[in-house]
Amino acid sequence: MNKLKKTLLCLLIIFCPVAIIGIWFLVHSLRTSETYTITPEKSQIENAILERINRPTIETKSIDIIQELNLDNKKYVIIAFDKNEGYAEFTKGRNNKYKIGEVRYGDSVFSSEIKETNKGKYIFIICKNQNHQALFAKVQLDNKEYEIDISQEKYGIAYCKVPNSTNVRFINIENIKFYDNNNIDITADVLLNE
Repeated sequence: MNKLKKTLLCLLIIFCPVAIIGIWFLVHSLRTSETYTITPEKSQIENAILERINRPTIETKSIDIIQELNLDNKKYVIIAFDKNEGYAEFTKGRNNKYKIGEVRYGDSVFSSEIKETNKGKYIFIICKNQNHQALFAKVQLDNKEYEIDISQEKYGIAYCKVPNSTNVRFINIENIKFYDNNNIDITADVLLNE
C-alpha cells in the first residue's frame, strides 16, 4: 500500500504541472485567436483601417492603400483618403493574423520615429518622395549617424536597425537630412513636398 501511495503521489506531482501548463496554453491560444483576427488580405486590412478611422464619427467611406511593408512581426500600410495621408501599424500574432495598432493621418504622411518589433528597434521614416529625388537620409541618433536608403516610389518607407538600448521614441526633424544622387542636401525640398 505504501508503494501505491508513493506512485500516486509521483503521478500527481507530474500531472498537476502538466495540466496547469496545458490549460495555460489553451487559454493563451484562445485569447490570441480572439485578439489577432485580421487576415493579410487587402480587404481585411482596409476594413480594419476604415473601422479605426471612422471611430467615433465617420471620416471617410473608402481608403487607398498606397504601399505596404512587412517588417518582422509588424505590417505598416501607407494610406490616402480624401485630402489625408497617413499610415497604419499592424502586429502579427502566432496564428498569422493581425491586430491593428495605431493609425495616424492628416495633411502629411511624414513620420520619423523609433519603432519596435519582436526582433528589435528600428529608425522608421515615412516620407513623400514626389520627384524621386531623395536617394538616402542621414539620421543623427544617440551620437551616431545612420544612413538609410529611401524608396524610389512616390511614398517611401525607410528603416534601419538600431541598438535595443535606444530610448528615443520620436526623432527630431533637425536630426534628419535627405540627399540626392549627387550627395546634395535636399531636406528642404523633401519636407516642402509633404
